[in-house]
Amino acid sequence: MIYRSFSCCARGASHIKDGVVCQDTALDNAGDNDGRMSVAVVADGHGSSQYFRSDIGSQKAAEAALNGIRGFIAQNPVQPEPFINNTGEKLLEGLAKNIIATWYSAVEEHEQAHPFAEDDKINLLDEKHRNKLLDDPDRRYFYRAYGTTLIAAAITQNYWFGLQIGDGKCVVLFDDGSWEQPIPWDDKCFLNATTSICDDDAISEFRYWYGPISNDDNSKKPVALFVASDGVDDTFPVHENAKYLKHLYRSVALSFAANGFDNTTKQIKALVKKMAEKGSRDDVSIAGIICDMAPYAKMLADQDELEKAADSAANLETARKKAEAAKLAKTQTDLQNAEAELKRVQEALQLAEAQRASTQAQAAPAPEQPEAGQDPDDSAQEKPKSGRSILSALGAAREFAFDFVEELFKDYDKDE
Repeated sequence: MIYRSFSCCARGASHIKDGVVCQDTALDNAGDNDGRMSVAVVADGHGSSQYFRSDIGSQKAAEAALNGIRGFIAQNPVQPEPFINNTGEKLLEGLAKNIIATWYSAVEEHEQAHPFAEDDKINLLDEKHRNKLLDDPDRRYFYRAYGTTLIAAAITQNYWFGLQIGDGKCVVLFDDGSWEQPIPWDDKCFLNATTSICDDDAISEFRYWYGPISNDDNSKKPVALFVASDGVDDTFPVHENAKYLKHLYRSVALSFAANGFDNTTKQIKALVKKMAEKGSRDDVSIAGIICDMAPYAKMLADQDELEKAADSAANLETARKKAEAAKLAKTQTDLQNAEAELKRVQEALQLAEAQRASTQAQAAPAPEQPEAGQDPDDSAQEKPKSGRSILSALGAAREFAFDFVEELFKDYDKDE
């Protein structure tokens, strides 16, 4: 396979508003890409004020990674033995150490040419951080001013690999149609928190991925690879981020198949600018490696149609469940209203019965005194005959309540 690379970057709307420079850097090796080696790199400088030179830091990190990977591949033109016996992480750790060391030297050289003490940005720091930077003989805080994340990936004719520290994502399309984010995620990267190349233990925070490029038909091969800063991730919902990223990069891959490399890279630049303006509003960077996508156009189009159909089905199911929930809520409300009405009628009947009994008691004549020698129990006493009237009233109330509920369920059956 012949691969080509691209990269583009846009300054975020929030940075433009605040007068902050673009802190992202995206690079690739398009200038010396002969199809046998392609490299894509993205670095995202930190935004906090204590990282006031992170734009320079991201540039130096991306350059160190690009040049370090070129040297690594030159030393390993065929798949390295550790990649074959699954000990490749140790080899890539050596590459990461080389990148860190090169970055250290580059930012030190930059500070010597542009001392912190002469930089107006240092006055934006609070006194604590300012003093740490200006009085830092061990350079414990020095590198933080240049802090940045880094993602880099490369594809050769024999193998491919990626390495990363910090947030952002690497997304890969394989020739069998599967999509993966092969570089393991780091849970320390959450919301605005991230690991960084400026950390004291940066080498332990790098993550890696590697694999073969084989002519074996049973071995899947990468056909498109994208690395991007978190300005892309943050454009989409967190809980469905992987789904949206896959949809984004599938659309890009389809464009490569339909419109060719040059036209699509122009479209990507416009897309990145739009994300930076109206999406995450953060700096946005994308770099990628892609082969001829024409043979995979139908596969990608079929995936797109299936995903749209699945989304439509999911939306219909969600709508159905919402309708059922609304019907159930209405029925429960109607039943509660019926119970309240029945209770009101019962209370009214009880009150009426109490009033009737009180009135009857007041209107009743005083009982006759029994004759001398006559047992009081033998005297005829008239007793109220209200039982039948009470039962009749309760029966009417019960009939009313049953009729009310019956009509309610008739309406519910119609709704069904």
